[in-house]
Amino acid sequence: MNAHQSLEALKVSKASLEREYNKKYLSIELAAKKGVRIATEKWERDLKNYTLSSQKRGMFMMLLVRAAYDEVSISYKELKKSLGISEPALDTMIRDCTSYGWVVETKGAKQRKGYTNSSFQCTEEPIKQHDNYYAWLRRSHANVELKRVASAIIEVDYLIAKIEESF
Repeated sequence: MNAHQSLEALKVSKASLEREYNKKYLSIELAAKKGVRIATEKWERDLKNYTLSSQKRGMFMMLLVRAAYDEVSISYKELKKSLGISEPALDTMIRDCTSYGWVVETKGAKQRKGYTNSSFQCTEEPIKQHDNYYAWLRRSHANVELKRVASAIIEVDYLIAKIEESF
């Protein structure tokens, strides 16, 4: 088999591996969107149901958890901008999540009413819920051998580059 035939065979193999990777990853994404991960504690089920109930609610909690991972608060203005939602919609999310004890507000200086000068942090429950979710995600990746397929794609890419360099 000459170099051109080898190159074409590797490109066909790479396309097949990429399709396999995409199918495997899609199965994980679908499972995540359906909320198939089992949450045994009531607080975690409630939080999971809340975050899966709408894309914006899920993003809201993710932004707060990311801020917590970075050990910072996130301002009302940052949340509003990142989510691209109206003040009443954001106010409702904040009110809901503070009433559940998932979010804590730090009021800004000279704040009369509303949340516009506040910053927010999530409590330990959303952090723990996301930690549990990411542990499930890692197990799911291992179960469908996603890393193995990704490594194969990288190796085939390397071989293609080496053959192309030889021309």
